[in-house]
Amino acid sequence: FVSPTPANSTGRTNSTIDIAYQFNTTIPSVAFVKVGFPNGTFENRTASASLDAGTTDQYTATLALRGLEDGAHNFTLIANDTSNNQGTNSSFYNITIISSSDSTVPTAFRFISPNVTNITNETNTTLDMAYQFTEANPDTATLQVGFPNGTTENRTAARSGTTATLALIGLATGQHNFTMFANDTAGNQGTNSSYYNITIISSDSTAPTNFTFVSPTKANNTNQANTTLDMAYQFTEANPDTATLQVGFPNGTLSNRTASLSGTNATLALIGLPDGTHNFTMFANDTSGTQGTNSSIYTITVDSTIPSSLKYTSPTPANESYRSNRTMNFHVTFNETSPAFVNLSIGFGNNKTKLNRSMVISGSGSSANATLAAGFPDGTHNFTFFVTDYANNQAQNGTVYIITADATAPTVSLTVPKDPVTKGKIIQSSSLTCSATDATSGVASTQLLIEDPNGGKITHSCGKEFTETVLYGEYKTTFSATDNAGNEANVKSTFMVGYPYFKSAADGLKEVIEEIAGVLTRTKLAIPADAKPGEPLEVAIPEDVAGKSVEKITLELEKTEGLADASIELDTLANLPEKDENNEAVQPLEEKPVLRVIQFRPSESVRKNIKKARIEFAVTDKELSEKKMGKDEIALSRFSEGKWNELHTVFLETDENGKNTFLSISPGFSVFVITKKEPEVLKEPEEEPSPTTTQAGRVSERPPRKMRQQPPDILPYIIVILVISEIVGLLIDNVFLNGRCMKKIRKISRRPTRRPGYRYKP
Repeated sequence: FVSPTPANSTGRTNSTIDIAYQFNTTIPSVAFVKVGFPNGTFENRTASASLDAGTTDQYTATLALRGLEDGAHNFTLIANDTSNNQGTNSSFYNITIISSSDSTVPTAFRFISPNVTNITNETNTTLDMAYQFTEANPDTATLQVGFPNGTTENRTAARSGTTATLALIGLATGQHNFTMFANDTAGNQGTNSSYYNITIISSDSTAPTNFTFVSPTKANNTNQANTTLDMAYQFTEANPDTATLQVGFPNGTLSNRTASLSGTNATLALIGLPDGTHNFTMFANDTSGTQGTNSSIYTITVDSTIPSSLKYTSPTPANESYRSNRTMNFHVTFNETSPAFVNLSIGFGNNKTKLNRSMVISGSGSSANATLAAGFPDGTHNFTFFVTDYANNQAQNGTVYIITADATAPTVSLTVPKDPVTKGKIIQSSSLTCSATDATSGVASTQLLIEDPNGGKITHSCGKEFTETVLYGEYKTTFSATDNAGNEANVKSTFMVGYPYFKSAADGLKEVIEEIAGVLTRTKLAIPADAKPGEPLEVAIPEDVAGKSVEKITLELEKTEGLADASIELDTLANLPEKDENNEAVQPLEEKPVLRVIQFRPSESVRKNIKKARIEFAVTDKELSEKKMGKDEIALSRFSEGKWNELHTVFLETDENGKNTFLSISPGFSVFVITKKEPEVLKEPEEEPSPTTTQAGRVSERPPRKMRQQPPDILPYIIVILVISEIVGLLIDNVFLNGRCMKKIRKISRRPTRRPGYRYKP
């Protein structure tokens, strides 16, 4: 039964009873009360059951009974589970309802004997208890006794009016508590509002002994971060009475704190303790007033302050990339009076793998060091350090230290053309490209170093314009890159200006064409390695260049030694260059149409050994029509010695596509233009000698000069000698023209030998 209380009662005047009872099961189904009425009948009344809070199997069932008639009622408590197992109480509970208007409970309870109701150190084990109360219709009186062992027992007292008496005999030593009850005839019950306590003792002269700390578990030199300490200690005593803990604070003051006592277990909560060392002395008194204490002082150090001001002092800067083959020395500082240990936590590869390393605390206790050997894998690593004091307070530096280990040099590339574009002696950056990448720490710096043929250094960075006045010859380039970890890499290459690199004749033509302002085509022509002195040497022209510049070049060299890397650079230009290969200013052509500008830049070995060059070039019918020129008006002029010199030019043939091929013979290379011939007016012999003839296609570049007049009697001999020389020259040129010149000579032989105002043209 939970209510009413007591479960068995008489004299209830209320016809309504609120019944509550508890039972235990994990699978309840139904709860009900079997009510036995005064007339002898029984009835099952269903109760409402609910699970008690904080439990898993205890239920409370409630049932309100209304309109009960006078007489004795008995109650049987029943509960079923879901398996239809039924449980019940072992005996009836009885309540008697009476007709009465008394609803006032007994009041004003007071002890008469013993004279002092709350007393200690009572040596008599027999107590004559007596108490009084106020009640108009008293019925029964009960004294509830609480014994030292924790049990309680209800003792019925003898009642006389409103005075109840009871003799308690053979009480054990220890504290007893008493609760007074009284019932009236209507069943109303009253009680005192508080316990009364009496402690029975025997004669005791032995002081409490064997004091030991229970908590903290390590009483001496215990470091506590919490400023609240739950103190507990034990002692040995048959009749314990009080316990006191004397606290010695860090400032030297002492304070006695009364502990709660349960048997011989004393407990005390100390709150808000200051940081520092505290000492404790335990005291206990027995019921005879005899006091005992511990033989030695216990100490506890309170430390609620966590380490602070954590920072790295090395390596610096705090976040850096470094080579993983470098040993790192870590140094950290902090504020802590009693550091226990310092740990360095290392997260490899963004914390995928972690390693803890103990740091060595310095003598002053405010710094620590750790050395990490080489061998970190490439990648980003996190470093965090922790400081823990002896009170187990721990602090972590607020900023994660990030280091990128990088032992791999950057990847570098350098591309240089075999023939950089030049305009005069200017080379531009579009002919050089370089790049550098570094996947781990990134590229910090790059440098492009160019060494000219004289050993001079030109330093540039990738992406910057490289426009320099340069020398002809070989240039050495070195592109280097450094990553943020200090790893370096470089790549080297070479390129030529004016003297390009060529392979042997068997490798064929090496060609580079650049899209540079003013340069329409650029071609490198290789000299065959099997060239022989004095023999015609044909230099191949690529098909995509033929028609844009020249069709064919045939050389005759004095010597062929040193031609292993010989070459000729051929440009078709949009305009006349400012200077020729000798750095002489190129003079403009006055009032003459220019169909094409061609520039030859031979290597040194070719320039020194050239005897003559037969140059075949083409002009289309469309070009002739646009310039309003005839085929017999086309000439090739060469710039040399500061002026333009017209070369002897011969028309060869016209193909089915309207391409007209012409032939000119030059003593060397320079800047050439395809232009209109100068009209040649025949002069009297005394003012100008007849033209100097050479081998077919061989033309003297000397400007017209006044010939020395010969005596009239030798003039026929001179004419005969010139005619013979011209015939011999035609025979030799026939070899160079591979038969085409012979065809042309036959055509020329059918022409008149002289036209008015013009010189003879073979």
